[in-house]
Amino acid sequence: MRWKVIGASGFAVEHRIGALRSAGQDPAAVVRTSARRAAEFASADATPVGTASRVPALENPVIRAVCRSSAIAKRVPEVTAAIAAGRPVPGHKPLAMSATDASRTAQAAGKALDGAEDQAA
Repeated sequence: MRWKVIGASGFAVEHRIGALRSAGQDPAAVVRTSARRAAEFASADATPVGTASRVPALENPVIRAVCRSSAIAKRVPEVTAAIAAGRPVPGHKPLAMSATDASRTAQAAGKALDGAEDQAA
C-alpha cells in the first residue's frame, strides 16, 4: 500500500516511515509546512513526492491511506480531508483538542461510511 505521510517530523522519520517500510509499504508522498523542506526530505528519503500542499496528494490514486504526524492544531482538517477522499487514517491521540473538532471528525467519518454503504448497495 502507498501512503501519504503528513508531517515529516523526527517521530515520523524514526517511527512511522520505518514501520511502513518494514511492513513492505511505502510513502508515496510526504507533506511538510515548507515546500523546500518537503522536497529535500522526499529526495533524501527516496519518496516520490514532497509537497507543502495537504490536499492535492489525496487526489492521486496511488495513495491509498494517510499517516499523519502533524501538530495537533492541523489534525482535524487533515483527517477530515483524507476521510472525505475515502482514505483510511490510522492515528494516535489526541485527534482533536475540543469536542467541536472531535464532532467534525466523527461527522466526516459518518458521511464517508454512509457513502461507502450506498456504493456497496
